[in-house]
Amino acid sequence: MRTAWQKPAPAAGFTLIELLLVIGLMAILMTLLAPAVGGFGKSRALEGAGKRVSALLDLSRQNAMSRNSLTALVVATDGTAKYRAFTILEAQPKSDGSPLSTSDWKQVNRWEILPEGIAADQNPFSSSSTTALLPALPDLVLQGAPLPATSLRYVAFLPTGKVYNATSPSSITLVEGVWEEGTSPTYTQVKTGSKPANFYDICVLPATGMLKVHRP
Repeated sequence: MRTAWQKPAPAAGFTLIELLLVIGLMAILMTLLAPAVGGFGKSRALEGAGKRVSALLDLSRQNAMSRNSLTALVVATDGTAKYRAFTILEAQPKSDGSPLSTSDWKQVNRWEILPEGIAADQNPFSSSSTTALLPALPDLVLQGAPLPATSLRYVAFLPTGKVYNATSPSSITLVEGVWEEGTSPTYTQVKTGSKPANFYDICVLPATGMLKVHRP
């Protein structure tokens, strides 16, 4: 028996209609928000990748100074992790003072692979476009496959912390995009023309080896 102060329960049909309307509105909102959420996630991935590459550059410079060795951060321009794989190599001077050779390069850390959808742009850094690194870099192995030295680009640091044979700043630009066939990546987002809408540019000053970061 219902007392005078009790309110009648809402009709079941009315509650179901309300529920269906709420579900419909949520579905529409999720559809509208999905691109923005996806873009935010990629932007965070780009930021994280940029900080990781910056840390590898700093580590390379510190290794050169603390171990009195020529140290290079290299990026693979071929293979399954094309323009996404980084590692550090060092060549320590010989005790007898004899010249270094390609076999003196040693890989000092594992390959660091950037997340899918984040890659170095088509102008990955190289500390000199006219003078090759001496000694020449060795062939490496990436994800179980041989990687020839011709598929490596680098920035190298001297024991003083300066950049090897560089008179102008070296830089690497990370972008949201993927490498397929061809000589440039396909950008996920394009601002104007063929320019990426989002990037993380790391500039290495030649005289000091210090870094400067540029973001849009």
